[in-house]
Amino acid sequence: RVAAARGLVAAGIKDGGDVDQVIARLRARGVVEAGGAGGNGESARTQIIAVETERDDPENPDVTITTTRLTTRAHVEQESALVELAGQAGRDRRGTLNPVQIKRGIEASGLSFTGAHGAAQRRMIDHLGMGGRFAVGIGAAGAGKTTLLKPLVAAWRDQGADIHGISLGWRQARELREAGLNTDTDTGGRDTIAAVSVFINRVESGRLDLSNRSVVVIDELGTIGTRQMLDLLRLQERHGFRMVAIGDPKQCQSIEAGQVIGLLEKGLGKVPSIESSMRQTNERAREIAGLLRQGGAEAVGKALDMKRQDGTAEIVAGGHNEVIARAAALWDERRKANADRPRFTISISTPTNQDARAIGEAIRQRLLVSGELGQSRMTLAAIDKNTGEHYALPIATGEKIRLFARTNAAMLDGGKGAIGDNGSILEITSIRDEGLVLRNDHGREGFVKWDTLADKETGRMRLAYGYAMTTNTAQGITTTEHIFVTPGGSQTTDGFKTYVSGSRHRERDYWLTSEGAERQEIAGRRPLGDPRLIREHDIWTNWTRNIARQPEKTNALDLVKISEEARRNAARAFLKGLAADEKREAAGLPADLSQRFARTQARASVQGGLTESIARAGEEK
Repeated sequence: RVAAARGLVAAGIKDGGDVDQVIARLRARGVVEAGGAGGNGESARTQIIAVETERDDPENPDVTITTTRLTTRAHVEQESALVELAGQAGRDRRGTLNPVQIKRGIEASGLSFTGAHGAAQRRMIDHLGMGGRFAVGIGAAGAGKTTLLKPLVAAWRDQGADIHGISLGWRQARELREAGLNTDTDTGGRDTIAAVSVFINRVESGRLDLSNRSVVVIDELGTIGTRQMLDLLRLQERHGFRMVAIGDPKQCQSIEAGQVIGLLEKGLGKVPSIESSMRQTNERAREIAGLLRQGGAEAVGKALDMKRQDGTAEIVAGGHNEVIARAAALWDERRKANADRPRFTISISTPTNQDARAIGEAIRQRLLVSGELGQSRMTLAAIDKNTGEHYALPIATGEKIRLFARTNAAMLDGGKGAIGDNGSILEITSIRDEGLVLRNDHGREGFVKWDTLADKETGRMRLAYGYAMTTNTAQGITTTEHIFVTPGGSQTTDGFKTYVSGSRHRERDYWLTSEGAERQEIAGRRPLGDPRLIREHDIWTNWTRNIARQPEKTNALDLVKISEEARRNAARAFLKGLAADEKREAAGLPADLSQRFARTQARASVQGGLTESIARAGEEK
C-alpha cells in the first residue's frame, strides 16, 4: 500500500479507493524486478505472492491480528537458487584444512582457547576450517569472532591461499584487520578488504582474479541481503574459491529482502553458534547482554529492570531536545570521570543520522565552551548522503568528523591510500585552503582535497560530526563505555538494534529515552478520552514492549510453505466438515457445510484470490 500511495502522489490521488485499485492491478499484472534465478540481472515481470497470517495480540488475547505479507516469484527463485548453491558448496570438502594445519595455525596465532568459551571458539574454528567450501557460523556480540579467525587465516596463508575479507560496509570490513587480513597495504601491498558490493564488482569486472586457492571471509553475515549472497555464491561456483561467513541473526537485519542466515540453514543444515560473550568485563553486564539477545518481554524486561537498578537506564524529562542535551552532558561527565585513563573510550549510538548529528552539535558546543577545539575554524556546506539532507557544518581543528564514503588521502608520511571508509571517525588536525588534514584511528595523517570530499552532484561536503553514530554503523565496534540514545522514544528502535547498541561496551553502558515521546505513544494507543493517568510504571512497561520486539524478516520460501500448509489444513477441514455433515444427516439434522463453505469463500475473496497464485508458485517452484 505504501508503494501504491507513493506512486499516486505524482499522478494525483482522489481517495483510498485509488490505492486499492493500484494494488489490485499490481496483484493481477505483477511487477518488474531484476535478478531472477538465471543470474543475468535483467529486469522481468514477476508475479506478486501474498499470504495472510494470523497471530494473537500480545496485549489483548481475545484479539487476532491479521497481517498480509508480500513477496514475488523472483524472490522465490532467488532463494531457491541460493539454498541449492549453498548446499552444493557446503558438501564440497576439497581443499579443507586438516587438524594438523589448524593446530599449527593456533600456535602461529599465539592464542589459547581455554575454558568453556574458549572450547566453543575452538569448535567453531574446526567447523569453519574443516567444513565444506562454504561454512557458516553464528557468534553473539562479543563472542570473539575475529579472534577465532586468526588461526584460520594463519593456516590458510600457510597453504598459500590469497585471503579476502568482506562485509556489507567498508567500516565493518576493516574490522577484519584484527584477524590478520590486509596487513601488507601500508607497505604497498594489495588491498584485500572491501565492502560486499565493491568486492562483487571487482570480481565481475575482472579486476580481481580469484581461484580455488582463494579464501573469502564474510563478517556480519546477518546484514547481507538475499540477492548479494546469491551473487557471492554464483561467483564461488564460477571461480571455485572457498568461503566462510560469520554473523548473528539477532543483531541488525539486512536492509534488502530476506533473512540470509535462515535461508543458508535450509541448504547447509543447522549452523553452529557461540552464544556466550567475553566483551563485557563483568558477569552482570554479560547477563544483561545475554537477556537482550534472547529477546521477548520477560527477558528484556528483566534486563531493563537490572539497568534501572544500576542507574544506567534513564527516562529523561521532556522531549527530543532535552534528551539530546542530556546525552551530551552524560558523554562529558563520563569522559571527565575517566580522564586519568589513557585507554578509555566512549561511544554513542542512536537510531537515525539526524539524531546522531544533533547529538554531535550538542557535544561540539560543550567542546567550544571548554576551549578544547582549535581556533582554526570554518563552516562547510554539507550533505548527508543517506538522507539527502543539506546542512551547515561548522568545523575546527581537533574536530571529530564522520565520513560517508571511502576517502583517499596523500599521507603525510609518504604514499597514498584510503584514510577512512563510510562510517569512519577521523580528527581534523589542520584546515588548509585546498582541503583538510585528517588523522585516523591508527594515528596516520593524510591530506584530503575538497574535491575528494565533495558530493559529485551537489558539490557539498560528504561529512558529519563524529561524536555519535547510528546503531547500524556502531555494529562491530567495541569501546570502554557506550551511550544508547533514543530522542524520539523507544518506538524508534527494536530488539535487534537495542541488542547491538546494548553490547558495544566493555565495562558499562547507559540508555536514555524521552519521557515525552513515551507518554505520547502510550496515549496514542489508548481510546480517545481515556481518563487513566500515565504513570512511571507505564513508561517503563512501554520501553520494555518496544525493545522486546524482534521483527525477523520472513523469507519467500517460508511464505510459500505457510500457504501450502494453509491449503492442506483447508482440505483437511473440508473433509472433516463433510464427515460431520454426513453424521448430521444420518441423525436427521440439517447439514450446514454449505454455509460454512460460503463463509470460507468470502474470506478467500477478501484475500484477492491469492491462494491460487501461491499454490501455482509452490507447484512450479
